[in-house]
Amino acid sequence: MSETKLKVKNLLEKLGNSGKKAVLDIGCGKVKRGTIGLDHISGENVDIVSDFGKEMIFPDDSLDGIVMYHSLEHFTDPVAVLKECQMVLKKGGEIDIKVPHHSNVSAYQIHHKSYWNYYSLDPLVSEGNKSNEQEKLFTVIKKELNLTKFKFLNSFFSKNPFLYETYLYRIFPCYEIRFILRK
Repeated sequence: MSETKLKVKNLLEKLGNSGKKAVLDIGCGKVKRGTIGLDHISGENVDIVSDFGKEMIFPDDSLDGIVMYHSLEHFTDPVAVLKECQMVLKKGGEIDIKVPHHSNVSAYQIHHKSYWNYYSLDPLVSEGNKSNEQEKLFTVIKKELNLTKFKFLNSFFSKNPFLYETYLYRIFPCYEIRFILRK
């Protein structure tokens, strides 16, 4: 067993013994939002240094939740990362994702590998109990647009995403999109 896998095993046991939920923050950086912080570089709040998606370090069905705030866009293969997230989440576990919207100028930073809109995850998620959606990785709990300068429009545009994504994103740039998904 590798040193990283041993560290993960010990962290999961410690959390289980304390009664805390195992919530992984992928790409935590300086601010850890879960009980386990993971990043590709070490830091004050980083519990595990690893490139998530390149090496399976968490056992299947071992995590209660996953947080990915402004990290999924940095992966070369976000679908592989989401598939790994689906494998390591317990049944009913949730993943909370925030990514920059493509209308946000910071979405085009050189280290970002993908660009996102309201519909980007649709091939991987189910919007409900449809019989032809067995192959989907997650069920959508929430999808929302976050326009920081026009917060009063967040709810309207999130309820009318086609209108926003087709006609209005240039007029009212969106800061980020939030997806909350359940296994």
